[in-house]
Amino acid sequence: MSGEAISDEGLDRAGYSMEFHGAEEQVEVEDKPRFPREWPTECPPSEAVAAKGIVYRTCKGSPLSQDDFKSYLELGKAPNACPCLRAGLSVFRDRHDAIHHANQFRRMAGLVSAGELRPEHGNTKPTPSKTGPSHTTWWPVEGLDRASIFRIVTKSSQ
Repeated sequence: MSGEAISDEGLDRAGYSMEFHGAEEQVEVEDKPRFPREWPTECPPSEAVAAKGIVYRTCKGSPLSQDDFKSYLELGKAPNACPCLRAGLSVFRDRHDAIHHANQFRRMAGLVSAGELRPEHGNTKPTPSKTGPSHTTWWPVEGLDRASIFRIVTKSSQ
């Protein structure tokens, strides 16, 4: 060493540099769920919460595939519906609501699958309807293998 005094300016109590050069922004972004950039602004909505718990989704195929877990936005359907709701997926908190839905739309979705959502899977918001009081919209994070979370639990008539 050259005998120069070392300043503690810019060091924390443990002596580590506090210069992040933008790292604090990266950490903040990485801690938040990432949603597709092509989604509408403010989607998921601010009132949506971190996904959590068992949900049921009607599906067509066995085995389950990614096609069973595409949103209306991804399918190009319901162009006049609320853009943010189109980006999310319909799920139900109650198994019987999902069975009722599957029975109503047998040609499109004759099976019911169940999955346990966790915060890293995205956000959810209750979006009840007259025929599906437990209907919830799930906005999955970008890049998630949605089908891998679910398994078929029943046929629509059960």
